[in-house]
Amino acid sequence: MSDMTYSDTTIESITNLDGDAEAVAAGNPNSLLHNFGVASMLVVAGVVISGFLLTSEQTESALDLPAMPTAIWLTEGASGAGAESWIDLADRAFASGRVTEPVTDNALYYFHQAVLVNSADERAREGLDKVVSYVISDAETAVYESDWAQARRAAESILVLIPEHSGAQSVLVRTEKFEKLEELSQRAVNQLATDRLLSPRGDNALSSYRRINRLDPGNAEAAVGIQTIAQRLVAKSQAAAFDGDFDASAKYMKQARGIAPNLGSLDQAAKMTDQFAKLTQEKAALVEEGVREQAIAEQLAAESSTSVGGALGVDRIFSVSDLTVERSVAPTFPRRAEASQQEGWVELNFRIDSLGGVFDAEVVSSSDAIFESSALGAIRKWQFAPYRENGIAMPIRSGVRFSFRQ
Repeated sequence: MSDMTYSDTTIESITNLDGDAEAVAAGNPNSLLHNFGVASMLVVAGVVISGFLLTSEQTESALDLPAMPTAIWLTEGASGAGAESWIDLADRAFASGRVTEPVTDNALYYFHQAVLVNSADERAREGLDKVVSYVISDAETAVYESDWAQARRAAESILVLIPEHSGAQSVLVRTEKFEKLEELSQRAVNQLATDRLLSPRGDNALSSYRRINRLDPGNAEAAVGIQTIAQRLVAKSQAAAFDGDFDASAKYMKQARGIAPNLGSLDQAAKMTDQFAKLTQEKAALVEEGVREQAIAEQLAAESSTSVGGALGVDRIFSVSDLTVERSVAPTFPRRAEASQQEGWVELNFRIDSLGGVFDAEVVSSSDAIFESSALGAIRKWQFAPYRENGIAMPIRSGVRFSFRQ
């Protein structure tokens, strides 16, 4: 109990209580009034003293009660004497550069906690908006600099607290897209460098650039890459034409048209390639004709020497069965003979030059002249393997008999 102090007046009032009682008994009204006032004062004093004693007892009893729990929005570092709120912690973290790291000890985390505690707190909301804008700006800068790892970290630091944040989601989607485009672009460059233009399947420059176009329609790099492939194919077409491989030349040109039909230089290149191919073919035909004429001249010269004609085998007539036929053409049945159901035969003699070509064919005999023209036309298209003696190709004579039956 606490010690109590009483005033002198109170003590004096208590001491005079017996005297007043005697006055009342003697019938003194003044004494009665006086005693009534004294009694009232004593009652008031008792009430005050009782209240004081009651308060003292409650205070002593309160010392034994458990401490009030700390508010749930205060951390260990923000509780107790001089504790700071989430907002104060957030401001300090932001000022010291702890914007998103370390985990649970950064401005973004603290402002988010403050908003969770009181979403109506303008200071908390403005602080959270400020930090989120800062982090989004950092993420956008990372995307611009192709720092995909930093862009992803920045976006995810927001999404882990605010999963539906559209700005962070946009950064993450674009980061993944641009990272994939960069990967495909590098792969296409390597495929171009190793001449993997259209093959192997799924691992060539064209497929990589088309995947880029699907991810990013209208991508300028992909458009240039596809044109580059078409130009490479045109160059291959021209090289094949120069080598005389006209089938390959036509194939490459068709591929180029298929992937870049609007390429401005394609028509001109194709026209030049076709002209070159035509000239080359004509030149080859002239060369072949010249060689054949030379062979015929050599054979005629050999035949003019009767003294050695037999030794050269020019006067000897070889059977077709003794020679190697590389190409044979059957004579067509004459229409007039077919209409009259006429049958017949033609016997021919001809010469074979040192290249195996047939020339100077003539009719020896026939059943009817109606069959002779068809027989001569057919034998002139035949091709034999060159006849060789001692490894030397030589012109020879031969003969054949064509039969015409229905």
